Amino acid sequence: IKPNFEKDPWGSIIIQLIDDSSICYLEPWEVIRPNRTDSQLQCKMNDLMNDLKTQLIKIMRKPENKNLVEIREPKTQKILVRNSHQPMDLKLINERLTNHWYTTPDSILNDINILESNSKLLNLPTNISNIHKQLNEQIIEQAQKMNI
Repeated sequence: IKPNFEKDPWGSIIIQLIDDSSICYLEPWEVIRPNRTDSQLQCKMNDLMNDLKTQLIKIMRKPENKNLVEIREPKTQKILVRNSHQPMDLKLINERLTNHWYTTPDSILNDINILESNSKLLNLPTNISNIHKQLNEQIIEQAQKMNI
């Protein structure tokens, strides 16, 4: 697979496994891992993810954000898969932060953008725009400070 992600960095790769007839949409960084030889860069990303996780937990604990924590429940999962192809909620972002899954600040920003799109798609009564803005600003500011 050699898609051109320079023109569309948020594009998805469609994967269909031989032993599974379902189609899976993956982000480029889920399949094509950058060559990580710079341990300082990885340490900076880990620090960014740890800081962001602290902020995300505060957001998740607020009662008004409850419906963003687990959007991927069975009822809404079908709608998301059919319409957005990228189910995303705060719980999944938190899991990815905990496991240091993200390799770039852009990959975190992308998941936050997907979350915002999904919440609008499902017409969830939330303050997602404020959350989106708050997390985006924090990621960009910290990434600039850390030079990543």
